[in-house]
Amino acid sequence: MFEAHQPTADLSSSQSRHEDNSIDEQILDQIINSKTHNCPLRIWSSHGKRKDNLGKPNTFLFLYIEYKDHRNNSCYLCKELDSGLLLDHQFLIMLAESVLLKDISVQQTREWLSNNP
Repeated sequence: MFEAHQPTADLSSSQSRHEDNSIDEQILDQIINSKTHNCPLRIWSSHGKRKDNLGKPNTFLFLYIEYKDHRNNSCYLCKELDSGLLLDHQFLIMLAESVLLKDISVQQTREWLSNNP
């Protein structure tokens, strides 16, 4: 089971954790350059919870990497990261820059992102 949470409050870069162990509310939503495919990619993140086998909810950060395939379909890869880890924007960007994307069309992705910044 998945429950996403989009932050609506303070989006500052503070990385403090609350006593209830909730993950901070900072998110990503930007265009980066893929070092693997040498083209731009759109990345964004969301916080959410997923229940384990015992029904206990665990918090995660979901990192989405969006691109176009050879049929000009919008595609994305989602990486689930344990919120207990020390995650910062630089780490998330480095992860997204280096990921191998299935059936990516560099040309279609470039055109899409240049028309929709």
